[in-house]
Amino acid sequence: MPGTHPHARRWSALAVILTAVFVTSLDFRIANVALPALRRDFHASPATLQWVIISYILIAATGFILTAKLADLYGRRRIFTLGIVTFTASSALCGFAPTAALLITGRIGQGAGAALMGPAAAITLAALFPTNDPHRARAFAWYGSIGTLAAVLGMALGGILIDANLFGLGWRTAFLVNLPIGAAAYLSRRLIPETHGHHPHDSTRTLDLTGAALLTAGLIALTLPLVQGPGLHWPLWCWLTLTASLLLLATFTHHQHRRTANGKAPLLNLDVFRQRGYPTGVLAVMIMYGTSGALGVVLVQYLQQHRHMTAAAAGAVFILINGGYWATNSAVARLLRRYGRTLPLTGAAIITGGFALLALAGPTGALWPILTGMTAIGIGQGFIDTPLYSAVLGSVAPHLDSAAAAVHATARESAGALSIALIGIVYYGAGYTASMITLAAASAALIALMLGHGRTLPHAYTAR
Repeated sequence: MPGTHPHARRWSALAVILTAVFVTSLDFRIANVALPALRRDFHASPATLQWVIISYILIAATGFILTAKLADLYGRRRIFTLGIVTFTASSALCGFAPTAALLITGRIGQGAGAALMGPAAAITLAALFPTNDPHRARAFAWYGSIGTLAAVLGMALGGILIDANLFGLGWRTAFLVNLPIGAAAYLSRRLIPETHGHHPHDSTRTLDLTGAALLTAGLIALTLPLVQGPGLHWPLWCWLTLTASLLLLATFTHHQHRRTANGKAPLLNLDVFRQRGYPTGVLAVMIMYGTSGALGVVLVQYLQQHRHMTAAAAGAVFILINGGYWATNSAVARLLRRYGRTLPLTGAAIITGGFALLALAGPTGALWPILTGMTAIGIGQGFIDTPLYSAVLGSVAPHLDSAAAAVHATARESAGALSIALIGIVYYGAGYTASMITLAAASAALIALMLGHGRTLPHAYTAR
């Protein structure tokens, strides 16, 4: 029967989806700890090293909304599979790249593959476990936790692989590890049932290439100078590009309204922002993921430069976040039924306290503020991540699922890129302690957002 999936089949499909989520999240973190080795082997400049990270984030963030539309038009499993192939092939290019330029080319391909997989996976998950499904909370708990697991293991695994220097490959194994995982996901792709968006054969649902170009240019113009500007002392082109980004995004919005008025399908259905609680929920997602991304960049440098840890030891510290996250996230479905909206509020408060503890750590002295603070942040993320993710997607009408998932993914990745750029200004200008205080303040703002806009936040906290 169309639209109905046997219980066993959908859990098998979830396993394949989680494999893809794992590998894309893993690779972003692995690249961070590989930077010192890349600089040594390629004699790379700081700008080149920045592009190794930036290229992946930019392409992934700007591609999410476009690929969500592609998934609706041509089939979510088909686009998901294309993403697996693109990501895996690009990982091979990264692993065997003889030059920094080819490595960056591979990273661009990885970003494109991640963009193809991300929305297709999220929308498929929402279709397999609809709003009134009693297993939805468990499925989304696994979805949220596997990404966090990969993010944490990326640091630790990357450091271990680099220090182990397997087969003399050094940092290359940090990218080649994706090949068997990608191959397994590809071979299991048919476990995922094919689904399309509403009215997939409607003639109005043509791909809005103009909208895609405007949105991509606008997001790149916004992100690029914020990432590059601090290291270049904010030259004039950065300010001009930031101004241009606002004009491009405003033009994109006007273009979407005009297509809708003319009876044509827009790239992004802007009605999603009129859904009760959705804009506030997306802002909360951006704060949470932004602070997490900034923490990874600052702390891994601090531990190696000031605490003189090896790459493996510095990466292993991030396992504490994973431990705290899993300790709470594994019970989040049961806790949500009992405590409702209080649970994510508690999580945000614990995260704020964790950053405050990290701020107590200096260049020498006891490690307990770092170890305790990291654990606390993981516990807090476990309380807030799954409820917020499920609630944001659950706050929109079914026909807006694709737009909601795409905006969520784009906001999450863009927040990571922007936060890395902004925290760099603080870290390189005022130091580690000021960076942690800044992140604690941002987490406190998340609490204020939830308290001040409680009625507009998604009510799905208690319904999942």
